[in-house]
Amino acid sequence: MIWQPPRLRRTTLNRIERLFDITIDQAQNEFGEIFFGNAVPQCVDVLILPLGDESRSNHKQFLVRRVAWRLQAIAEGDLSERARQRALTLAMVNF
Repeated sequence: MIWQPPRLRRTTLNRIERLFDITIDQAQNEFGEIFFGNAVPQCVDVLILPLGDESRSNHKQFLVRRVAWRLQAIAEGDLSERARQRALTLAMVNF
């Protein structure tokens, strides 16, 4: 029997693959839907990221990567609290 990924993973992968064929405006809307639960109005040129950082980027690759990362985190599970604490500790040591 051949192993097949769960349906959620396949759906997520298909959605991520479609991101590479969209326009910048569509990427910004996807970003808004994924991070804020709604489409980004056309008049908004500054996007607030969950950590308080601002993205003034119209860089499609950046937006696609962020959306793809978030889709994967939603589908597969985000970092554990232990991993978050370790990353914070490493960041503070190197700062």
